[in-house]
Amino acid sequence: MKKKNIFFIFLILIFAGVLFYLVYRKIGTEKIWQSLLSFSPIGILVVFLMMIISHIIGILRWQIILKDKGYHFEFKELILPWFVNFGITFFAPFAFAGAETMRASIVKEKKKEARWKKVLSSVFIDKLFEGTTSILMIFLGILSLVFYSVNLSYKMWLFFLFLMIPILGVGYFYFKAFNSQSIAKFAEKPLRKIFNHRAESIFQIEEEIFNFLDKNNKNFKEAFFLAILRQVFDFLACFFILFFMGANLNILQSIAVIGFIYISFYIIPVPAAIGILEIIQAVIFNHFGFAPQLGAAFSLLYRAFFFVFAFLGIVFSFRVILRWMGKSISEMVKENNK
Repeated sequence: MKKKNIFFIFLILIFAGVLFYLVYRKIGTEKIWQSLLSFSPIGILVVFLMMIISHIIGILRWQIILKDKGYHFEFKELILPWFVNFGITFFAPFAFAGAETMRASIVKEKKKEARWKKVLSSVFIDKLFEGTTSILMIFLGILSLVFYSVNLSYKMWLFFLFLMIPILGVGYFYFKAFNSQSIAKFAEKPLRKIFNHRAESIFQIEEEIFNFLDKNNKNFKEAFFLAILRQVFDFLACFFILFFMGANLNILQSIAVIGFIYISFYIIPVPAAIGILEIIQAVIFNHFGFAPQLGAAFSLLYRAFFFVFAFLGIVFSFRVILRWMGKSISEMVKENNK
């Protein structure tokens, strides 16, 4: 890893830590601890159940995408790469590309005959669905917030307009995909200049993605349905956290909360959105007439549930890395013994 990358990661971690400290110093912790301690054991079980179902649906979605590419995997074979990716992107969102590549590498290891472009395209498609449903919830969250607002400052309107850029971008991508119009071709010259002969792989992966995103493709329809269904269970997990901690938010307000959760995780690549999630949720809860401390308590609970699954992913990651290191050492020893 380059020194400038290490320095960047170090700065991000310091920023997150300072932000986290300042937030809790500003709003206080007494009411936060009261909310956390009042969370019932039944609530813990219900939220975990919603999240487990969400992950199961996510793995099934990816399984369908891989099947469309001609590779049949058992459900249990995809659990490891799924959680490896989840853990890395949760704790190190700035390593997004590495996490996706590692997920693809694990799958490729399981099926030696699998072609890289097909495996990578399956990962990109899966992430595309994830991003699409997240952006949909962000859009609905903004609408919910506007619905409950009498007056919004011009800064908030500018912020909302800024958030419309990725929404329009996703819409444009699907429009091009459904009409089989290449986006990469627009940047063909710079891509070939930067990646040389490897640029051809980008065009091939784009073609694989567009082939899947066919309105007449049954697998596309099933995978997209599962993407929406997964988002429903993610919303239910969020809703039940609010319910069991005694925050009496209605459905529309809960949609705003989860929409701005995604904004927290996407706006700056901070590990587990530390500090950012608390600030945004404190503002949202205050906007709806609740104490900011309740928003901070919700943030801690939400992150704690996610932490369990992400930690599992990190454990799996170390297992995979150690296995790969062991293979590399064995191959080096064999080479030296020849």
